[in-house]
Amino acid sequence: MNTLGAYLEKLRLSYGYSLHAAARKCGLSHGYIRDVEKGINRNNSGSLIPKPNTLKKFALAYNADFNVLMHLAGYSHEEVKDDFEFLEIRLDQILYIRVNCDNEIEYHLESEQHEEKRNLYDYLLLETKLEKLDFLRIESGLLINLRQIKELSFPERKIHFESTYLPLTWLQFTKHNKTIRRAIDRNTWEEELPSTTSTLIRKTSRTH
Repeated sequence: MNTLGAYLEKLRLSYGYSLHAAARKCGLSHGYIRDVEKGINRNNSGSLIPKPNTLKKFALAYNADFNVLMHLAGYSHEEVKDDFEFLEIRLDQILYIRVNCDNEIEYHLESEQHEEKRNLYDYLLLETKLEKLDFLRIESGLLINLRQIKELSFPERKIHFESTYLPLTWLQFTKHNKTIRRAIDRNTWEEELPSTTSTLIRKTSRTH
């Protein structure tokens, strides 16, 4: 079982990198990255284990723990535990996303909340993807899923979802209330769009 390759692939996908984007980040060819993920050397069909210097490039590009990669590659027999776990969540089930003061991304769903850390560049990539999926940027670091909104109350200035709500400032309400109300009207008569779009996140160990 190619544990290292599977782990590296999850690291790449958790940031939404294509093979070409990962190649630019790592300074390696996209073909080599895919070979490492599969664990097969295409030249001789043998197993492929990157050298420590190459693993360091992966660690820097993916913001990963170099010691974990060394252990998975078999260079170190001392097991190192990650401070996160991979979690796949459906984007259409996210109510809103907020970036907190610790630069963690908070994914708010109806009955649960998850956090992960991304650098600014990778967060902006995610934000661009979400805006194409009918998420509205209320302000920097706060996006709401327009398809999950049930009601917008005034004068309370609250966005209501199925069983929770999100308060808005007066400026946020004034700027976005027309867009939100149009989305609510659409949500009442438009059939729910089928969605299989999901994202892989690095859930931090803290739970709620």
